[in-house]
Amino acid sequence: MLDRGARYRQAIAPRKDQQNKLRSPLQQVRVEKGVYRHQLAEVTGISYSSLRRLEVGLAPNAPLWWYQNCAIALGVDLENVLDYGADEWQATGRALQAPDPGWISRLRSG
Repeated sequence: MLDRGARYRQAIAPRKDQQNKLRSPLQQVRVEKGVYRHQLAEVTGISYSSLRRLEVGLAPNAPLWWYQNCAIALGVDLENVLDYGADEWQATGRALQAPDPGWISRLRSG
């Protein structure tokens, strides 16, 4: 007889055609590879609840190693699992805009 957690994990659909809405690139890759969330959590060292938050966009300050481990475990490049907008400038109180592309060369020549 399966325990409650095992029954629940079996009910989670790993296939894309069985999912309602895929919320992140990481979740899309995981589902396309046919991997259950609990399986990915186990092999990456990320807790199930943290991985769930990462996939649904509730972990805005997640460490980069979470994405790295997931990408390696799923056999894809890191950019394939990063959230949308991960390559966009993130404004902070001190740096509202991205520096122009030539800022390093001007720094070295000055």
